[in-house]
Amino acid sequence: MADETQTETTEETTAAETAEPKGPSSMADQIPEMSDSQLAALLANAEKISAAPKHAKKDMAAELIPLIGEELDKRAVIKQAEQAERRQQQAAKRAETRRIAKAQKEAEQAES
Repeated sequence: MADETQTETTEETTAAETAEPKGPSSMADQIPEMSDSQLAALLANAEKISAAPKHAKKDMAAELIPLIGEELDKRAVIKQAEQAERRQQQAAKRAETRRIAKAQKEAEQAES
């Protein structure tokens, strides 16, 4: 019976020791998986908390602000690149449509 209690205690201790730490590092790890709206909310909260003179999590919030900013900047660059590619694809599709229409018109005129 004593062995079972000791085993349970050891398992609990091991689980507690391997648990991820709470704070900026664990939150920072979650930033890339967050949606844009979640990032915006987190940024607003972090700015509000870091501005509070005596908030317990002021330092953690201040550490998160640049990380959130970097992620938002990275996403903005990716979105701009995707938009530019979409524009190029749409322009190429319009050019192809015009080319086909012109060829059909020329073929019809040749038949006449």
